[in-house]
Parts: sequence; C-alpha cells; structure tokens
Amino acid sequence: MKPQTLKIRSLFFLSVFLTTPSIIFSQAVNMTTNAAVPVSTTTCSATFFDNGGSAGGYTNAAGTYTQTFCPLTLSYGIHLVISAIDLKQTGNASNDDQLLIYLGSGTGGTLLYTSPVDVQTTNLEFYSNTGQCLTIVFKQNGSNTGNAPGWSATVNCEPLFSIVQVESVVQACGDAFVDPGGIAGMYAGSSNSTPLPTGYYPNNAVHTYTFLPATTGTFVTLNFSKFKLDASDKLIIIDGSGTNAGILGQYSGTSVPPAFTASTNSGCLKVIFISDAATSAPGWIAQVGCSSSPGNALALCSSANCSGTCGFTICSSGAFPVSSGSGVGVQEGFTANTMGCLGVNGEINSTWYYFKTGMSGTLGFVIDPPSGLDFDFALYGPGNGSVVCPLNTGSAPIRCSYANNNLSTTQGNVGLVDGAGDFTEGVSGDGFVEDLAVTAGQEYAILINTFSSGNPQAAPTITWSGTAMNGLVCGFALAGEVISFDGYHYQGTNVLHWKTATEHNTDYFTLKKSRDGVDWHTFSTIGAAGSSNTTLSYQLIDDESDGLNYYDLFLTDIDGKQNHISTITVNEDLCSDGFISAYFPNPSSGKVNFYYCGTNFEDALIVKLHNAFGTLVFDTDIREFKESSAIELDLSNLENGVYYATIYQNGDVQTKRISLVK
Repeated sequence: MKPQTLKIRSLFFLSVFLTTPSIIFSQAVNMTTNAAVPVSTTTCSATFFDNGGSAGGYTNAAGTYTQTFCPLTLSYGIHLVISAIDLKQTGNASNDDQLLIYLGSGTGGTLLYTSPVDVQTTNLEFYSNTGQCLTIVFKQNGSNTGNAPGWSATVNCEPLFSIVQVESVVQACGDAFVDPGGIAGMYAGSSNSTPLPTGYYPNNAVHTYTFLPATTGTFVTLNFSKFKLDASDKLIIIDGSGTNAGILGQYSGTSVPPAFTASTNSGCLKVIFISDAATSAPGWIAQVGCSSSPGNALALCSSANCSGTCGFTICSSGAFPVSSGSGVGVQEGFTANTMGCLGVNGEINSTWYYFKTGMSGTLGFVIDPPSGLDFDFALYGPGNGSVVCPLNTGSAPIRCSYANNNLSTTQGNVGLVDGAGDFTEGVSGDGFVEDLAVTAGQEYAILINTFSSGNPQAAPTITWSGTAMNGLVCGFALAGEVISFDGYHYQGTNVLHWKTATEHNTDYFTLKKSRDGVDWHTFSTIGAAGSSNTTLSYQLIDDESDGLNYYDLFLTDIDGKQNHISTITVNEDLCSDGFISAYFPNPSSGKVNFYYCGTNFEDALIVKLHNAFGTLVFDTDIREFKESSAIELDLSNLENGVYYATIYQNGDVQTKRISLVK
C-alpha cells in the first residue's frame, strides 16, 4: 500500500495562495524513469512520488534518476514535504536504494539529506532559499528483489520576500523571520553532529531581534508557522523594546508558539534566542506583520521575573516577601555578562526587588537570610524612570556576590557596605561588596537568589544603611522624575543645578537653606514645567555662599502634594579635603571640573577613571594647570554610571567618586 500523501501548509501560506490565483495549480510528478535525462519542473503546487506513482511501489530498475523543482517566481522558495518514505534496504548500506536531496538546480549544491542514513521516515521537510531550486536524486541498486513502497511528497512555494535571519533592529511588515541557521535546509529532527546539518541554528548562540513597525501608529505582529528547538534552548518574546518591556512568553521544544501582537505605544516586539552548547535543531519560520490595533498586554509576570515590574518594590528596612514557589520563571541573566558572578548556575530560586532613590548620597544594605540559608544577589542599575532588567538591557550587574555562606565569617549575611573593597565576588568571597553612590531619581533592581531548594522560600530581612537610606521612594509615583541635584562653589557664588527626566502636573520647586543642617529657611521657589517628557534643566545662584551651606530641594505638584528630592552641601573651601577639590558638577552629563589645591606646578597630574567593575576606562596626563583655575575632564564618551577617579602627583594620591547621568 502506498503511504498516504500528507500535505502540510500553514494558514499564512494558504492565505497567500488564495490571494494569488495566477500561480495556483496542482500537478502530479513521478520520478523520471530515464536515468540519462534529468528533469526540471517549475511549479508552486505539486504532488511528487517515486516512479511507481501514487498507486504502488517503485519498479526495480538500476540507475540514478534526477528531478529538480524550481519556484515560479524569484520571490518564492521551494518547500518539499516528504510525508512518508520506505526504500529497499539490505542491511548493507552500499547495496541500499537511496534518496538524496540537494540545494540548488543540480548535484553541485549542498547535500541536505541522504536516506536511509537519516532515521526519520515521516514528515521530512526541506526549504530552498528565495528563488532557489531543490534537486532530488534517486539511486537504485537494481539487484534488490521485490518492490518497496517508495515515497509520497508535496511541493509548494513559500513567499519569502525579505528574510530577517541575523541579529538586527529592523522595520518589518510582511517579512519572513527565521532562526540564525537560515531557511534553506532540512527541517526535521535534532542533531549534535559536527558540522551541523544545513539550516540548523548554531550552538552557544545569543541573538536579539527588535522589530519596529514600518508605519507609525501600527503594531508589530509575529506568527510562527514552524518551530523546532532543542528542549534546553529557548526563544523569549518581549512586548516592547525598552527597559520596562514585559515578557509575553518563553518557548522551547516543538510546540508552535501562539500569535503575538505588540501592545505598547512603540508598537515593537523584541525576540531573544538562546542556545546552549549541546544539541541543535532546525529552528523556526515566522511571519512579521503590522496591525492597526494593539494586542492585549498579557505579560508573563511574576516576582521571579524582573521584566514588566513584576517583583516587589521596597522602600524601608524589614522582612520582604518572596516568590510564591521555588523556581526562576524566565532566566533573565541569559549570558555570562548579564548573570555576572552568579555564572552558569544563573537563577535557582529567585525573587526580584526594586528600589528608587529620593536623595543623593551613599546607600548600602544587609540581607539576612533566615535558617542559615545561602543567599546570593546581583544588583542592576541605575535606571532613570525605568526598571533595570538585564533581559531587556543586556547590562551586567554593578554589584554581585556569590559567596558561600558556609565559608564566610559573616554568619550568612550578604550585602553592600562601605569599605568592602570589591564590586563582585565569587564563592570564596566574604558576602559583602562596596556600597553605592546614588543620586535622586535612580531606580535599581536586586535579584536575590536562594542557593537551595524548598517551597516556599524563606523571606529575607533587608536592612538599609548610608546617608541616602531615609530617602527611598515608595511606590515610584513622583510627579516629576528628578534625575540629579548638585551644587558647587564657583567664583564667589554657589551654583545649584538639577534636572528632570519627566514632569506630570508639576507646579513648583522649593529650595531651603541651612547653615548647620538643623535650622532651615525657604531660600527660593522656582516654577516647574507642569508637563514634559524631555529632560529639563534648572539652575539657581546663591550669592551668599561663604562657608558651608546645606540645601534641600522639594517638588510640589498641582494638587499641593510635596515631595522631598534631596539634600546637598556646598563648601566655599574647595580644598578642605586634599590636593584636589570636589568635582563639579557631580553628577555630570559629560564634562566634570575640579580645582588643583596643591603647590606643585611642575609635576603632571595623572588621572585614571575606573568603572564600577574596576576596569580602567579613562587615562590622561594633565601638564598645564594653574592655581584657582578649573580643570575640565571630558567624559562624554563614557556611559551613565558611577566611576572612581584617582589622581596621582609625585607620590600623592586622591580618589573621588563621579556619577554620570546624561
């Protein structure tokens, strides 16, 4: 009995056929019985059988027979589906009948398949590239007795147009989206062979694709027609492209994901593909489209996931909840860089927490795990107006501890403390890394990871410390996002400067001043913008600037609600703490100034900046400088973050923190 013909088409491709009737026709093609003359057929809809046709097995005739299928138009590729195959086999491969499939119009192209070496005998699928043919070669030994069923197959054209294959940011509506292995090749099974079969995606891959709508006001859609990943590899779909984007789903295996439509104002969808070092698979084929209507914002949200503000917001010391059960949800730290010191183990039993600073200063914390549990953590940030998730940003943690609590001398406690001396530590660490220098309006994410099983996980106690500990913002609901507030003494005046990232229903700012930090008076009020989605700068000059002065900044909205932003000090005596003055402005948007307070004008000043991970990012010599003249450092090429500037001169060394907020 001839194997039953199976025709496989996705709904998407079927809809194309219905809307392009000029290329719709169907024909039956049997493998040629003339070994001397290869046959080429241009078609977009055919059934394809061995030389026995659909009624029975193939005839026993020695020879090599060749059939090529080419698409009708150059914007299409050939899609061959072998629904069943059963050829004569003797137990000796050299005497077996064979079917071979090549990419291209002849046997000079890439060999995609050889039977019976490949064990899969049903639903074998093969694709050519756009405008490319597939060639099928049937080799018969002729000495084998009896007939065999042969094969049943269908041939179709797939409209591929433009193919998105490599990692990219692309405006796409109507394009095909395929895995990094490309569309051409065999689409069946899995493999750990070297080299991998043509069309299989590479191992050890991390690829990010961001799809933007081709027309403003529309929303990207994504529809998968084929999907085959190894169980340990994964494809993550994200609703949007920003740092607050929510996770719509994470997929592995062979179940085809559902359709997706972006729901955010950007209209974007982001896709992250991650494969491990072991087994590969054919990957996926999907269609990118654009819709005039947004999708439903159904983000995959749990406190085990950082994306989409799914964790817990904290603004004080105390015991805090954990995920409802053990597990990790989506593994956000998908590379060695984004996972930091947690390394290949990644998340084990994890919960994400967020906090926001309402004032500038230093900030630390101690995490006290109950019952002697081994807690690790990674800290991400800072962000301004957005939750910092490594899945969305690709950023590494700025602080990280993977210390083995059983080996440390801190009785299981971990956290950030002043003077720890390191920013990240492995299993032999003491549990503590350096504290933070923060500015008002920054947002951070903490991943707390329990290196043990159990359900539910024990709730940690978090205790805050530092000069900014009392300024943590609850609820992230300020009328205006004030991203910096600083001041410095310059030519007999104190210059006060602050910036807002956004403003919503803001009314005015209030500046209060004190000589001792105890007795305060209102120094000035300045009108706010009311509504703004762009960065705005404010500045005020204080002419009465002798000695040490304290300044408090407040923001009042149109409903009369007042929020305390931050407290700073400005000292007339710039040279009160060494041969280098305080840096100003600090935080800075790119250019930082300082005064030289020493007396040695012969030896150069050597300036070195290290980032939060201890990497040298800036190195210069300054040989011309004068007393009481500002020296400028142009740091505009550096990314936002905290840096440590060390200046050397003839044996003298001084280190100060600098924050860049652009």
